[in-house]
Amino acid sequence: MSFTVAVKEEILGQHHLSRHELSAIIKMSGSIGLSTSGLTLSVVTENAKLARHLYESFLHFYEIKSEIRHHQR
Repeated sequence: MSFTVAVKEEILGQHHLSRHELSAIIKMSGSIGLSTSGLTLSVVTENAKLARHLYESFLHFYEIKSEIRHHQR
């Protein structure tokens, strides 16, 4: 396990994301798109625990059910 993965998992294990942290993650890893159904927000991460926390945070703060997609390289 790399050092950065270990640090991310330690931070995620301590608390749930705040709105400020969620905003920072979206700013660093997010992109806005336009589809036939309207605007979309995509956040790309290689960390499954972070993806789960993002899902839970969107549901908690904004009552938005997100869609998680997994892509293999």
